[in-house]
Amino acid sequence: MSTRKDSVTTVHLIRHGITNANTDGVLIGSGDSDLNEEGIKQAERISNYFGDAITGKVYSSPSSRALRTAKIASGSIPVKIIDELREVNFGDWEGMTLKRIEESDSQGLTDWFTYKKDFSFPNGESLAHFFNRLGKLAEMFRGAEEERIVAFTHGGVILHLTVNLLGLPPEKASIFSIPNGSITTLELFDGGATLKGIAIPDNPFLIS
Repeated sequence: MSTRKDSVTTVHLIRHGITNANTDGVLIGSGDSDLNEEGIKQAERISNYFGDAITGKVYSSPSSRALRTAKIASGSIPVKIIDELREVNFGDWEGMTLKRIEESDSQGLTDWFTYKKDFSFPNGESLAHFFNRLGKLAEMFRGAEEERIVAFTHGGVILHLTVNLLGLPPEKASIFSIPNGSITTLELFDGGATLKGIAIPDNPFLIS
């Protein structure tokens, strides 16, 4: 059984505000779609949720949807871009709905959902490469000296980074739901991590 050390790092993984691509139900990974009106409001609610509590290191994916969320929510606090926080590259599936993908490549969709070991998105990123870069990010967070880390990123990154930090296999990511504008909070300590909660600011269905 893991023993907590005196120093605990709190990590807040924040999914960017909603975009028109999200509302249209299309995959958007390496591509981009700016925040829509509701997405901007979500970023503002994140700012209000934290108040002056956003301290320590603030990181963001290089995508404009994540970076704009970070800048609205963080105010004057500097935001450092980390490439490893970018969403998976869906390749030829970028901009497509799951229904359309199923119609054109049902086996590929099955291979993705079942985490087939050698699966790669068509002309995109392989799952192995995606998990490898998230593993590097997890190690960076585990080795951080800061008491608090805030990272603005994407749904797929948060799902799989969370299970990595908790020591769970990638396929367990499906047990979580990460809505736009939500805040997933973990505490990292020597030998392990604890999921503290998933919050949706100003939402009556607050999970914590």
